[in-house]
Amino acid sequence: MNPSKSALVLALLGAALFQPAFTAETCEQMRERIERQAKSKGLKTAEVIVVTVKEGERESKGKVVGTCAMGQKRVVLRR
Repeated sequence: MNPSKSALVLALLGAALFQPAFTAETCEQMRERIERQAKSKGLKTAEVIVVTVKEGERESKGKVVGTCAMGQKRVVLRR
């Protein structure tokens, strides 16, 4: 196999292996999903917010339940 075909095969294989990273949900989609899950478990007053990492460090009234934006933001659940 010539070098250009080898490179193409490797690129296609790499894209297939890392496809889940390209289809990750957005911060807003994650926030909505977690909020639905919390409400379905009976947490009627649950509030789910998205904050930056620095805001998350100062966040004392909630629990970090996820991260998004490649680790730049946190999803916080407040009861």
